[in-house]
Amino acid sequence: MLFSDGSEIWGTATITEVEDGKIWFTPIRTADGLSFDLPIDPQTRGFPYITEEMVE
Repeated sequence: MLFSDGSEIWGTATITEVEDGKIWFTPIRTADGLSFDLPIDPQTRGFPYITEEMVE
């Protein structure tokens, strides 16, 4: 799971359990130094991926 302020990713955590309306995850770690490649064929369901147009 990635955490963002809308302009940059500032934290990451691993989802450990999901229940109706709830998500549990490991403690949030800083995302300093991490980089992510945009998927070639992003999924159309669930949370949207950040597109190149959204990145300045």
